Amino acid sequence: MVRMVRMGVGLGVVGLGIIMLPLPGPGMLVIAVGLAILARDVAWADRLLRKVRERLPSDAEGKLPRSTIVTMVLLTAAGIAASIWFTVGDINPLDVILSWRD
Repeated sequence: MVRMVRMGVGLGVVGLGIIMLPLPGPGMLVIAVGLAILARDVAWADRLLRKVRERLPSDAEGKLPRSTIVTMVLLTAAGIAASIWFTVGDINPLDVILSWRD
């Protein structure tokens, strides 16, 4: 039962990461986290995780630099905040973009 829950969570996190690829957010990082969860139970996720880790920026020790993590988190938070602002605030994004002309 624990394995099924772990696989479900891992697949959900990978799916969220795939959605984040074209959107503002750390898509590759979220995919890597999901694959790390799945890698405990399935061999294909471990192989794919190695390929994803090669694409992530890393330092000499193979770790993700703190500045990269902070940048990804801030961009994600800014994207979410802007989405909420435009949705709840009933603001037309085109008006905001073109307001510099005034």
